[in-house]
Amino acid sequence: MRVIIAEKPSVAREIASAVGARERKDGYIEGNGNLVTWCRGHLVDLATPDKYGQWQGRWDYGKLPMIPDEWIWVESADDGAKSQLGVIGKLVSRADVDCVVNACDADREGEGIFRRVVAKIGCAKPMLRLWSTSLEAEKIREDLAKAKPSSDYDGLGDAAEGRAKADWLVGLNGTRAYTTLYNKMIYVGRVQTTVLSMVVERTLAHDSFKSEPFWRSVIDLGGFRAFGERRGTGEAAKAEVSRALAAGSAKVASVERKAKKVGAERLYDITALQRDASTRCGMTSDKTLAAAQSLYEKKLLTYPRTPSRFIGSDQADEARQIIGRICSPAVVGDAISRAFDASRADVRRIVNDKKVQGHPALMPTMSLDADAMGKLSGDERKVMLLVCGRLLAAVTDASSIVASKVTLDVSGDSYEAAGTKVIDAAWRAIDDAVRAELGASSAKKDEEESQEIPESIEEGDALPIVGAEVSEGKTTPPKYFTEAELLRAMENAGRRIEDAELREAMNDDEYHSPGLGTPATRADILKKLFDRKLMQRKGKSVVATPEGIMTSEIVAPSLKAPELTARWERDLSSVERGQMSLSQFIQATTEYTQQVVGEAKSTFQPDKASTHKNATVVGVCPICGNKVLHKGGVYTCASNKTVKDERTGKFEDVDGCGFKLFAKVCGKTLTEAQVKAILDGKTVKAKGLRSKKGKTFDCGLRLSDDKRDLKFTFDDPPRKGAKRGR
Repeated sequence: MRVIIAEKPSVAREIASAVGARERKDGYIEGNGNLVTWCRGHLVDLATPDKYGQWQGRWDYGKLPMIPDEWIWVESADDGAKSQLGVIGKLVSRADVDCVVNACDADREGEGIFRRVVAKIGCAKPMLRLWSTSLEAEKIREDLAKAKPSSDYDGLGDAAEGRAKADWLVGLNGTRAYTTLYNKMIYVGRVQTTVLSMVVERTLAHDSFKSEPFWRSVIDLGGFRAFGERRGTGEAAKAEVSRALAAGSAKVASVERKAKKVGAERLYDITALQRDASTRCGMTSDKTLAAAQSLYEKKLLTYPRTPSRFIGSDQADEARQIIGRICSPAVVGDAISRAFDASRADVRRIVNDKKVQGHPALMPTMSLDADAMGKLSGDERKVMLLVCGRLLAAVTDASSIVASKVTLDVSGDSYEAAGTKVIDAAWRAIDDAVRAELGASSAKKDEEESQEIPESIEEGDALPIVGAEVSEGKTTPPKYFTEAELLRAMENAGRRIEDAELREAMNDDEYHSPGLGTPATRADILKKLFDRKLMQRKGKSVVATPEGIMTSEIVAPSLKAPELTARWERDLSSVERGQMSLSQFIQATTEYTQQVVGEAKSTFQPDKASTHKNATVVGVCPICGNKVLHKGGVYTCASNKTVKDERTGKFEDVDGCGFKLFAKVCGKTLTEAQVKAILDGKTVKAKGLRSKKGKTFDCGLRLSDDKRDLKFTFDDPPRKGAKRGR
């Protein structure tokens, strides 16, 4: 009997069907000598710092960096994780089980998920690795027969462990360092900090841009227009128009024509789908993912959180059948159906076994027909139309265009005209039909290039000028990110890296998704930044908030640069290949973590730290020498810092020496003068204090020996004629 552990229930069901397991049990499927179960994503996670004794309670900058001697792995807090982990543990420990198969996703993350589970449950039985990107039954059986020992993938497992620990070290230490110093919650993370920095950079560039006016002359050549150079004054442009009208014709100085074939866009992965859903339908990335997930659960769409944009060769025949089902007007509508020409379709255009990661690209399933499509509405219908349209376009011929560029001379003034002519729309016709069906506008084209230049025009021709005018414009600032553009920027973050080696390391997608985050996590990362009020939506734009700008400004540059991810990917690839040990990678990350903590303090900007309003200074802290502030009914050291717990809404102490005196003592409120005297080391008289039994008494008050509390004294000699308090 063998236990096969998949990453998700849906994959487990496909594997169970392929190996002949039919009997559904609680948390697994049994049959034909197999026990097929699943992880439901992460069942085991790294413990948070509060699980380590030395970092429990108050956040203290002095205890940073947090570098565990022994790492603690715990059951995930996700619903059902504990139960499913128990199911796997019981299956693996069964006496009749002699083999355990890792059938988690064929990537670094899948390897890590499996290894954490078997380590947690204490599996000592032989383990094999199923490395398959197909859910087709015959291919699953074929790949199972070729499964290799789990030890062959130890390098990949070490890389997965290294990535998890590195994110823990840098993220949690960075968060605690900046939070304790600035007295407010400041989240630091390898991906989210870099993404926020990108948004802040674009926001500031847009907001600080100073627009400058310009003028240019435009001549009408009977069917197309040519544009002069930008001028700094309207008078200069008007003079150019006058010269053009006086000349009456323009001489063609050069003609350049280029025939181009433009292939169709690839199939959707989840990031590409989110981009188009944002641009064409105004949907946020998390809404797109939710709609895709719902379609998946209705068995109308393949697994949505895929990083792949191709399908495997084993799916080619099924793809042909799906295309035949969805291309009818009853499914995708008349316009899309008319634009698709089956005679020009070739499924081989979307097949590439080497580029399928874990799951194939997004595709409709065989369950999608006219009846199923008719029941869809809202976001689900929009997403399904996008996916269907992309499939039909992706298998269709490349489009053909001719791009033309003409330069002209008019009395010594230079003009230029550019344009494109579509020779064969091919897949673009389908794409335009999808846009129309969704009510979206066609792809925007530059005003100067959307015209067609007559093919008859040749160098040396004299073209009559039928009109001329001055066009006024303004220089425009860099545009804010849209959500679609931000997702693209995350995916293509490697382009921001100058170092060729690091750029290649970030874009190498053999075992990981290129760019920042993964297709499955990018929407969640953006949602966190929105929820934490670090960026916000402004119409269709995404802009940084003042809090986001401040956060980005105080964080060290190395945390904001995509080079951090690229360096990790380079080193983790070395771990995978056995060229670097896991301990070496963790040691390097530990040293960088120490740098992060040190930089947080060395670059501390007091003016950006959070302070309480209406606080007055009353003295010097007897413990650390800092200022003591009077805030309402509390006298507290200025070094003390608190943050609001997002779950409970309560404020928790996170840093500082801890000195604090409450103004009310035994029912009596001390005056500021009394507190100042106490801070100076004096004993003050307090009258009318009330005991727990309700009796009043007088006594002396001074600081306790450890300076952290008040001490009641009754041994001071009373003034002449006064009674000793009780």
